[in-house]
Amino acid sequence: MKRCALSHELAHIKLDHRRCAFSDDAVTSISAINQERSAEMWASRQLISAVQLAVARESGLPVLAVSKELGVTDRMYRARLLAEKQDEMRWLGAEGYGSWGCSTELVPS
Repeated sequence: MKRCALSHELAHIKLDHRRCAFSDDAVTSISAINQERSAEMWASRQLISAVQLAVARESGLPVLAVSKELGVTDRMYRARLLAEKQDEMRWLGAEGYGSWGCSTELVPS
């Protein structure tokens, strides 16, 4: 979906990312992959509100059906779920989450 891709690319600008992790001249590193995931999570927060996410989670529908209903890709929906979990853990003050700084950084799994 074009709006997901556009939002993802805008996230790279907003987050001041300098290189694409998957371009021909880029070295795919943990840092580059973290940038991609943080951009995906930032974009998902812009496209899916907390209220929409809560309704989607309560619906019990499969990921693909929820994604279609929200007008996003299943990857974007999954990124929003990850972002929500990360935000909850940060709010609760869970160990390891505070050291990542801003809310757009990837939390290791």
